[in-house]
Amino acid sequence: MTEEEKGKPEMGTCFSCGSDKVEIMTRVTGFFSKVNSWNKGKIGELKKRRDAIKGNNQALKMKNET
Repeated sequence: MTEEEKGKPEMGTCFSCGSDKVEIMTRVTGFFSKVNSWNKGKIGELKKRRDAIKGNNQALKMKNET
């Protein structure tokens, strides 16, 4: 991965048609924003939040299975 790619948000795939022409958007304080216009710092914060949410969901799932 190049330095330029590290600063870009991960692009997804459309669940409906499979297209890779997908723009990632997020909702912050009630407003939607295209992530591709964010700087590297903001994108890094978003990735950390996503990782934390995934970790919390996994912990809850494990707790509920016991």
